[in-house]
Amino acid sequence: MKPKTKTLLSAAIAATSMIPSMAAAQDTYNWTGWSGGISLSSISGDGAQAPAVAAIGGIPDQSPDGFALGGQIAYDNQFSNNMVLGVVADVSFANADGSVADGNFLRQTSEINSLGGLKARIGYASGKWMTYATLGLGFANVGYGQSCPAGAGFGTCATSGAYSSSGDSFQTGVSAGFGVRYGYSEKLILGLDYSFTDLGGDFYNFQVPGNALPSTRYFDTEIQVLKFTMDWRF
Repeated sequence: MKPKTKTLLSAAIAATSMIPSMAAAQDTYNWTGWSGGISLSSISGDGAQAPAVAAIGGIPDQSPDGFALGGQIAYDNQFSNNMVLGVVADVSFANADGSVADGNFLRQTSEINSLGGLKARIGYASGKWMTYATLGLGFANVGYGQSCPAGAGFGTCATSGAYSSSGDSFQTGVSAGFGVRYGYSEKLILGLDYSFTDLGGDFYNFQVPGNALPSTRYFDTEIQVLKFTMDWRF
């Protein structure tokens, strides 16, 4: 697990560990019903890019990171034993990117433009607090590319000249996570959610100056999200 991955996961665990004892929550609160609202997320990605045909050297992994703004809608049903079952759908628009040197002036880039999911939720309610786990479908629009600057004195960029080329793809995969919600009032719910999404890989083509045929790259991405949510019940 990469240091950035450990840091984000540790932050999620530490944040939930600071919650007061749920057993002490005496307020009567029922989680059954619809809710929806807005979210602010911190994103950490781990992106791998490789030639479609393994004929040249490896390409360094990229680690796009940044933030996202979005929203979610959910329906939950609380049972008499305080178990909660529900479903939640969310989508966010992201500003997350990364760049890494690939030798001889060449740079590889990556970005996450949007992301979201549709997941089942199972939780346990204790008054105004609810802890839960999620599992389901995750999706994202991700992109990779490469570029060369003008005036490179040697190497690949000296041969090709300056260029910047990229491609993107809508990918889906499995998403799992956990979180906590707090009923701040009868209508307002605050939450903290961590999720990990492993996207299936995809191909994209881009044109490098001087090459007769487009270059093909295979790329896949894993995304971690630490999200603060603010929901309203309706």
